[in-house]
Amino acid sequence: MKKTVLLSCIFSAVLVLMSSCSNGFKKTEGGLLYKIAVKGQGEKTPKVGDFIDGILTISADDSVLFSTKGKVETLFQITESTFAGDLNEGLLLLHEGDSVIFKVNADSMRKYMGGLPEIVKGEVTYAVKVSSILDDAAMRAKQEKLAQEQKGIEEKAIAQYLQTNNITVAPTETGLYYIELQKGNGAKVSQGKKIKINYTGQLLDGTIFDTSIKEDAQGAGVYNPNRPYEPMETIAGVGQLIPGMDQALLMMSKGTKAKVIIPFSLGYGATGAGPIPPFSTLVFTFEVVSVE
Repeated sequence: MKKTVLLSCIFSAVLVLMSSCSNGFKKTEGGLLYKIAVKGQGEKTPKVGDFIDGILTISADDSVLFSTKGKVETLFQITESTFAGDLNEGLLLLHEGDSVIFKVNADSMRKYMGGLPEIVKGEVTYAVKVSSILDDAAMRAKQEKLAQEQKGIEEKAIAQYLQTNNITVAPTETGLYYIELQKGNGAKVSQGKKIKINYTGQLLDGTIFDTSIKEDAQGAGVYNPNRPYEPMETIAGVGQLIPGMDQALLMMSKGTKAKVIIPFSLGYGATGAGPIPPFSTLVFTFEVVSVE
């Protein structure tokens, strides 16, 4: 009897070991699966609040959901863990030069973070290649240097866009380009007023990243059946929107339609946002539907 129990315990331990190291993956105490593809030579390890500079690729079911490969700015910050076995738990194990694959439980991500479609099952895979680990001061210095470099690149790109699209308006003092498409005769938009707007946001190359208009979303292949397509309600000029949007809308009235070119300094800057890469010039088309 004792021999049978002992063999059973050994067999169970072997199964646990095999399961935790399946396909070369190990498991953290919180349950995060990870595999070191390349072991870096750097000795520096990160702490909560530090930034990872490198390449991040997120995939599920062999489909790439997001990647920073080829992008100018590739920083992301380590925060306190949201749940046991989340990505932050794994990032704290990294060294400079490491290439590591993490697998995060999809159900846990949905429960504690939200935003993950139900169609994603099993694990979400994060592939991280670390170039450097930066503290807050080093990160700010890096971003300031990049911003200066990107400003010159952006100026040339905007000039080319203006020429290609026969746009001759001068920029505002802040660098915003405002092109009125239709003059509105309704109430003027002013700071603190509740307004509703239709909008379509594009990158300088024409890629639509967000819109309140169903037809634009369908035409661009970004239609989401789970969201409403209707005018967006906001309070004008109080910082609910990026600075470039706030500034442009304060130049409009009910019924006005306008195209606005927003430099990255008035947009999402060095960090970007979702599908918007860092240092992106934005082109918005706005229509003011109501002013209260």
